[in-house]
Amino acid sequence: MARDLLLEIIEAFPQADPASEFYNEEINGCEAVNFLSQLIPQIREYLDAPPPKVAVVMDGGLVQCVTADRPNDIPPIIFMVIDYDTDGSTPEETVKVPQGDGDISEAFARVEELGQAKIDLDAVLEQLKEE
Repeated sequence: MARDLLLEIIEAFPQADPASEFYNEEINGCEAVNFLSQLIPQIREYLDAPPPKVAVVMDGGLVQCVTADRPNDIPPIIFMVIDYDTDGSTPEETVKVPQGDGDISEAFARVEELGQAKIDLDAVLEQLKEE
């Protein structure tokens, strides 16, 4: 949602976007106020919402998915699964991982897309709070 709101602002006012050919052209103040008056309720809704919940779902020590209750409210993130246990991995799945001390380790790695939660993350979180 936040990304969509920001894109909407940039599209409405390319005069303020350094990447636009219209950059630094005059902005009509009345149009800007009217636009913001319509957009601010959406911004307030976003700001007042609780933070999105994200879960890394595993089974048998393997990451099954990365999921969120509101994936559209999360800025673009690249999630990588890096597992130093390479038993059973193919050479195509194995990457070299530079370590902080300068060494290089091999690991199984893949990119995991963030998806819409199909489980009740609120219920899981409530149980965690009870502990």
